[in-house]
Amino acid sequence: MLRRKIYSELLKWKNEPFKEALVVKGARQVGKSFIIEQFIKENFEIHLTIDFVENPDLRHMFDGNLDVDTILTEISVRFPSGCRTSVKTTERVLGIRHL
Repeated sequence: MLRRKIYSELLKWKNEPFKEALVVKGARQVGKSFIIEQFIKENFEIHLTIDFVENPDLRHMFDGNLDVDTILTEISVRFPSGCRTSVKTTERVLGIRHL
Protein backbone atom coordinates (compact mmCIF):
# COMPACT_ATOMS: atom_id res chain seq x y z
CA MET A 1 0.00 0.00 0.00
CA LEU A 2 2.70 2.47 0.99
CA ARG A 3 4.70 1.67 -2.16
CA ARG A 4 1.75 2.54 -4.36
CA LYS A 5 1.16 5.83 -2.55
CA ILE A 6 4.79 6.90 -2.93
CA TYR A 7 4.91 5.72 -6.53
CA SER A 8 1.74 7.63 -7.40
CA GLU A 9 3.23 10.78 -5.79
CA LEU A 10 6.35 10.33 -7.91
CA LEU A 11 4.20 10.00 -11.03
CA LYS A 12 2.31 13.19 -10.12
CA TRP A 13 5.66 14.97 -9.71
CA LYS A 14 6.87 13.65 -13.06
CA ASN A 15 3.75 14.88 -14.86
CA GLU A 16 3.80 18.41 -13.41
CA PRO A 17 4.68 21.00 -16.07
CA PHE A 18 6.91 23.00 -13.71
CA LYS A 19 8.84 20.63 -11.50
CA GLU A 20 10.17 21.54 -8.10
CA ALA A 21 13.08 19.65 -6.68
CA LEU A 22 11.92 16.52 -4.91
CA VAL A 23 13.23 15.14 -1.62
CA VAL A 24 12.07 11.75 -0.38
CA LYS A 25 12.72 11.32 3.34
CA GLY A 26 12.13 8.40 5.62
CA ALA A 27 13.54 5.99 8.14
CA ARG A 28 16.47 3.81 7.19
CA GLN A 29 15.89 0.56 5.36
CA VAL A 30 12.28 1.23 4.32
CA GLY A 31 12.82 1.08 0.55
CA LYS A 32 13.47 4.71 -0.47
CA SER A 33 16.40 3.79 -2.70
CA PHE A 34 14.55 0.87 -4.21
CA ILE A 35 11.42 2.82 -5.13
CA ILE A 36 13.38 5.75 -6.58
CA GLU A 37 15.58 3.45 -8.66
CA GLN A 38 12.55 1.52 -9.88
CA PHE A 39 10.71 4.75 -10.72
CA ILE A 40 13.67 6.10 -12.68
CA LYS A 41 14.16 2.88 -14.66
CA GLU A 42 10.47 2.75 -15.56
CA ASN A 43 10.02 6.44 -16.41
CA PHE A 44 13.27 7.85 -17.82
CA GLU A 45 15.35 6.53 -20.71
CA ILE A 46 18.55 8.20 -19.54
CA HIS A 47 19.63 8.71 -15.96
CA LEU A 48 22.74 9.06 -13.86
CA THR A 49 23.11 8.00 -10.24
CA ILE A 50 25.61 9.88 -8.11
CA ASP A 51 26.35 8.07 -4.87
CA PHE A 52 27.81 10.48 -2.31
CA VAL A 53 28.43 7.66 0.15
CA GLU A 54 30.69 5.77 -2.26
CA ASN A 55 32.10 8.95 -3.85
CA PRO A 56 32.23 11.63 -1.12
CA ASP A 57 34.56 13.80 -3.23
CA LEU A 58 31.59 14.53 -5.52
CA ARG A 59 29.79 16.46 -2.75
CA HIS A 60 31.71 19.59 -3.74
CA MET A 61 29.40 19.89 -6.76
CA PHE A 62 26.79 21.27 -4.37
CA ASP A 63 29.06 23.66 -2.46
CA GLY A 64 28.86 27.39 -3.05
CA ASN A 65 26.69 28.61 -5.91
CA LEU A 66 23.66 26.34 -6.18
CA ASP A 67 22.07 27.74 -9.30
CA VAL A 68 20.89 25.12 -11.77
CA ASP A 69 23.32 26.09 -14.54
CA THR A 70 26.34 25.71 -12.25
CA ILE A 71 25.22 22.31 -10.96
CA LEU A 72 24.38 21.01 -14.44
CA THR A 73 27.70 22.26 -15.80
CA GLU A 74 29.57 20.48 -13.02
CA ILE A 75 27.62 17.25 -13.62
CA SER A 76 28.14 17.41 -17.39
CA VAL A 77 31.89 17.87 -16.92
CA ARG A 78 32.17 14.93 -14.50
CA PHE A 79 29.67 12.70 -16.31
CA PRO A 80 29.55 13.72 -20.00
CA SER A 81 27.15 10.93 -21.00
CA GLY A 82 24.56 11.70 -18.28
CA CYS A 83 21.53 13.87 -18.99
CA ARG A 84 19.17 13.17 -16.10
CA THR A 85 20.31 12.69 -12.55
CA SER A 86 19.28 10.78 -9.51
CA VAL A 87 21.34 11.77 -6.53
CA LYS A 88 21.88 9.03 -3.93
CA THR A 89 22.01 10.43 -0.42
CA THR A 90 20.19 9.75 2.81
CA GLU A 91 17.53 12.06 1.41
CA ARG A 92 16.86 11.12 -2.20
CA VAL A 93 16.96 14.15 -4.40
CA LEU A 94 15.46 14.18 -7.87
CA GLY A 95 15.05 17.38 -9.16
CA ILE A 96 12.53 20.17 -3.23
CA ARG A 97 9.11 19.08 -2.61
CA HIS A 98 8.91 16.77 0.38
CA LEU A 99 7.05 13.46 0.21
